[in-house]
Amino acid sequence: MDLGFVVTAIDLVEKAVAVYKRIKDMPAQMAQIGQKMERLSTFLGHLHRLVEMETQSTKNALLSGQLDDLRQLLVDMKPTAKKVHSLFEQYEKKMISQPGDSGFRYKMFTRVWLAVFDNPADQAEALLVQLDDYRSSLRDYLALMTWAKVSELRPQISPNNIGRSVVAQALLSLLGSLTVRTGGDWRLKAVQSAGFFVRRYSECVQTIENLPYSHRTFRKPILPGGAPPKTAAMAAVFDNHWMNYSFKESIRKSMTTRMSRGLSGNIFSYFDFIVAFTLREHDNMVRLKAALRKELELSGSGSRSVSDPGTVWHRGKGRVIQLGMYLARRKGQLREILDVPKIADPAKERDQWNKKVSEIKVALKEFLKQEMEWVPPTGVDRVDSTPGNPKPQGLKS
Repeated sequence: MDLGFVVTAIDLVEKAVAVYKRIKDMPAQMAQIGQKMERLSTFLGHLHRLVEMETQSTKNALLSGQLDDLRQLLVDMKPTAKKVHSLFEQYEKKMISQPGDSGFRYKMFTRVWLAVFDNPADQAEALLVQLDDYRSSLRDYLALMTWAKVSELRPQISPNNIGRSVVAQALLSLLGSLTVRTGGDWRLKAVQSAGFFVRRYSECVQTIENLPYSHRTFRKPILPGGAPPKTAAMAAVFDNHWMNYSFKESIRKSMTTRMSRGLSGNIFSYFDFIVAFTLREHDNMVRLKAALRKELELSGSGSRSVSDPGTVWHRGKGRVIQLGMYLARRKGQLREILDVPKIADPAKERDQWNKKVSEIKVALKEFLKQEMEWVPPTGVDRVDSTPGNPKPQGLKS
């Protein structure tokens, strides 16, 4: 990682923070922007120290696709930081020359905002979301870079949307149904699963075939799709007494009859989170994200700056996460959630899927708590041979 990329981003962010700290009175929206810039500065400082030390483990912790995505994050951050600095600087100058009450301060903020961002001040919420996303993305990469030991490149079964991804979709459907039925706050509007190397319904096949993969083993054959989920995987989710509520059977029917499909072309602009299970899958996804972004810009559809709030393509959508980040580390090492290979003995295969479902369930629960402020409802770990109906709990959101 080029230290210059990091230093330039830090300088721009810290310039904005310095002006923010000098201003004594400002509207609440400006204060929120300043606070988020301070947090962003902290994460950039951590990144700077890691890159500056550049031990062998941190040097090799990220694959080339991930490094490209991190560089793009820093590039996108720069014009945003410049505009925030200009916002604070112009506001400071105006208030020094024309001091006034809180109403005047807000009026001055809206004027300066319009001059800097060229849109109404009510768009400030989009900037706050964007700053949060910068920080979250930095946090993800800091976690990947601080592995005590780098995982070796392992040949794995091609992501084909018949195993782990369907398990995750099924588990989220169960958790969401229970949360809603007990009066809890469920913030996921849509949950879907797809296979990276699946042709059916895919709008990205040509792009995927032409990707510059970080390692030759990361490229897999494109499968036709239309395959049912693995029997043992679905059995591990549903053929037990966990979450034994009346809605479980309808979710089972829905999940066991679905067929594998590929990626939609709007995956990174429609979904907030894209979940990958391994280092390879994460790297492939960020490479695809970069390639689709380039295609969009070349077509003219994405000609607006990605740093502008409200743009067609912005980092507030399509955040690619490695689900193993939400599991407890082993010997200081971030974990991957590997696929279960085909096993001849059905009993042994089911046993392996039982363990895998448990692993994915733990990671998803932690993801929901950290990213969605999810409060686990009473009965989420209910194990009972008798089907029941969840009772509203009046849970806090």
